[in-house]
Amino acid sequence: MKRIFSRNQESGRSMIEMVGVLAVTGLITAAAFVLIRTGMSSEKINTVSDEVDILASNIRVVVAGGHTCSLPATSEITSSDSGGINFAKALLKASSAITPFGGSSYYAVTRSGSGTCTATKKTDTGFKIYLVDIPATACSALDGMTYAGGTAACGTGGTTLTITYSE
Repeated sequence: MKRIFSRNQESGRSMIEMVGVLAVTGLITAAAFVLIRTGMSSEKINTVSDEVDILASNIRVVVAGGHTCSLPATSEITSSDSGGINFAKALLKASSAITPFGGSSYYAVTRSGSGTCTATKKTDTGFKIYLVDIPATACSALDGMTYAGGTAACGTGGTTLTITYSE
């Protein structure tokens, strides 16, 4: 008896179809990572904005008498145990003054006048809030935001944001 060979109809997927599916899956995954990173960055910026508002409100309570000498001097923002950083930590009721950006970034608070304080000096009621060592992209994003009674400016290098309130 003669055997007749016939081709079976294959119902599987071809290699080209599988590569196409993998490529589409890879693109969707890459897009998801970008969206997640953008969302996290946006959340950090919003958290910083809220914390700056809290700092400003609490500082206004401290200087309600019109005398900012109770605030640290402008020079007290660089050392990890300086008055400006410790004051920000106390006003935020936090264990550290680290910003939501993490790393070495931190908040600091000072009076806006750089002169020495005397018991009779009650004219300078302004203050400054610093965000030090933040990412440059975050600095430019926060610089474009509005703060009640304050004006923001990124320092040279774009990693320090200074918000000046001249109340």
